[in-house]
Amino acid sequence: MSVAEKLLQIRKNLKPIPKNISVKGTGWSYKAVSDDDVMDAVKPALDEANLLVTIRDLVITVNGKITTLVGVVRFTDAGAKDFEDVWSVGQGADSQDKGAGKAMTYLLKYAFLKTFLAKTGDDPDQIGSHVMDEADNKAAAKAKELITRANTLYMNEKMDKERNVGINQRIDDNRTDLHYLTTKVEPFLADLEK
Repeated sequence: MSVAEKLLQIRKNLKPIPKNISVKGTGWSYKAVSDDDVMDAVKPALDEANLLVTIRDLVITVNGKITTLVGVVRFTDAGAKDFEDVWSVGQGADSQDKGAGKAMTYLLKYAFLKTFLAKTGDDPDQIGSHVMDEADNKAAAKAKELITRANTLYMNEKMDKERNVGINQRIDDNRTDLHYLTTKVEPFLADLEK
């Protein structure tokens, strides 16, 4: 049996993989299929078909906290050296060092889900872009409000400092005037009175 035939057989026998995890953000949430659930569903079928999975020809891009991997997932018959390649993509968001690992996990997970046309329950397209845009707009409005408040506090503090500097300068000027009066004018007036 060729690798293509083995992949088709796995697709025909693969049971639906439920969305068992919830992903939440500010103002939005959705159900997703976990990587473990995908591997639990696919790995035994790959083992039974004697198929080895490797990832090749990776193209990696990093944009801020987002790492994107594009690459080939190769299904190889361990006995016959026959293979089939499937292109896939994965993204991982991480501010530390886990972006590439997360992207690799998604790349493989989605290669399996799409190669085997795995049913996962509800359609991700049911969450329209407008829902995500609304959440983004709310987050942007909140950020703008916080920035405005921070700027107002900063400007008030700056004005207070300037007022204090002005007051301190007037006090210093008065001290200088008083010193002039006590050291120059008072002795002059005292000489006049004599």
